[in-house]
Order: sequence, then C-alpha cells, then structure tokens
Amino acid sequence: MALKKDLIQELVEKHGYEKSKVVDLTSAELTDLIEKEQSNDDPTKKTKSTEVDRDDLIEVMNGTSGGLKIGSSRTGYIWEFSEYGQMDSIEYHELEAMRNRNPKLFADGVLILLNDEVVKKFRMEEVYENLVTPANVEKIFEKSVEELQLFIEKIPKGMLQTLVGQAVALYRQGKLTNIQMIKFLEERFNLTFDDML
Repeated sequence: MALKKDLIQELVEKHGYEKSKVVDLTSAELTDLIEKEQSNDDPTKKTKSTEVDRDDLIEVMNGTSGGLKIGSSRTGYIWEFSEYGQMDSIEYHELEAMRNRNPKLFADGVLILLNDEVVKKFRMEEVYENLVTPANVEKIFEKSVEELQLFIEKIPKGMLQTLVGQAVALYRQGKLTNIQMIKFLEERFNLTFDDML
C-alpha cells in the first residue's frame, strides 16, 4: 500500500490538485480520488450508458500500434488512424456494418469502442476487460510476471503487438526496468529490448 505522502504527491503532480485541499484526507479517501481520476483518464470508461440511435456518432480508438484504415462499404468514406490511441467518431450504423463484415475488428481490439452501450450491444464486455489503453499501460507492466502471463493469455490477439510496442516505448523512457519482466517479454515475444534502443 502506498504511503499517504505518495498519494498526495500523485494527486498534486498527475491530477492537478492543490496540496492544501487533499492533505487532511485519509489514505482511503486519497486512494478513492486517485482511482476516480484514473478512470476519468481511461478512454474506455469515457462514455456513459445511454440508448444508441443508428445515426449517433460513437467514439472509437485505434487499438493497434501502427496505422489503421477502415472504409465504409456504404459511403466509401475512409477513417484513417496513424497511431495507437488516436480517436475518431463513427456513426453507429457504420460500426454495425463493420462488425457484420469483420467481427474480429472489435473482438481482437483493433478498433476499440468507447461507448458502454455499444460495447454491450456488440457483446464485447468480457473482451474489453483485458485491453491495453493509454491509461492502463503502465499498470500492466507493474504486475508480477505471473500476472502479466495471465493477462497476455486473455488479451485480444490484435493487441499483442500493441502490448509489445508499449513495452518497448516504456523501456526506452526508462519506465520499464524490472529485469524479470524484461526477460519474460523478450522470451515470450522473441525480441531483444537493447536492439530497439
């Protein structure tokens, strides 16, 4: 469990709170505030449930580590995503058509739905429990090697490359330093982090 001073520091530095307003809170209250802020930062938790109409614009996010192009079979319009985490809005009826043409687009985490109601309608709740998002990526690599192994077994197949790409990025930034974790990832994905510097 984190020390109270560390919780206060996180709220002040990462979430912009004034120290004087959080210093008198208990550790439990500070932890609750941090969890609330982190869920606000997580794009997969962004949109609340409401009824969806066929012409509603639904926010989506690129779940791949590279570029992604998706075309409409109806209008010919092309949505282009250049990087992981990039967001755009697509009409609900277009998303339905995409799902009917290529269900793996959503099931493999290639295109991530950012609307809870649409996630339910597409029956993706279980898949979405194991996504790599910009908000949770650092937490994923704070897990034990055993926990990460279990996470990798449950992750959508399309996100494996994204997971590796995010691990490499964290390694380059000096945020992934756990030797056991690095060795596990190198063996599991047949790569060498030092070659990627």
